[in-house]
Amino acid sequence: MTDLRSMWWLSMLLCCSWFGCSDDPPVDDDFHASEDYNRSIQVEVKHLYDMSTAADSLLTDVTILLFEDRDNFAFGGYPDAFRITDTTGKASFEFLSGSYYWIRATHPLLGELEDSVSTPANTLSFVFLTYF
Repeated sequence: MTDLRSMWWLSMLLCCSWFGCSDDPPVDDDFHASEDYNRSIQVEVKHLYDMSTAADSLLTDVTILLFEDRDNFAFGGYPDAFRITDTTGKASFEFLSGSYYWIRATHPLLGELEDSVSTPANTLSFVFLTYF
């Protein structure tokens, strides 16, 4: 009886070591799920109101529209994201996946400004917009 038990334990040990040691690690499809969403854009909007002294002020309540598709940007399509500038004149877009974006800033009294920015992986890109 003890021989049978010891053989059973020996076979279990060999079986576990055989199936437990694999050359290839298991594939985890979701390991790098957020790898592409690691880009950010910070937009700062100013109003240069006195050209002689170059006096400016930060603008609040400017609507910033962000487009990843150039055709949507050019033909007035729906933006991929939008923000409204805060009291410091800044708006941030985080967790972006595209490598290039087009930006349209809209202010009810000052009109529109347009710009574009490249967003390499793992970076924060800055955009400075100035109304004259």
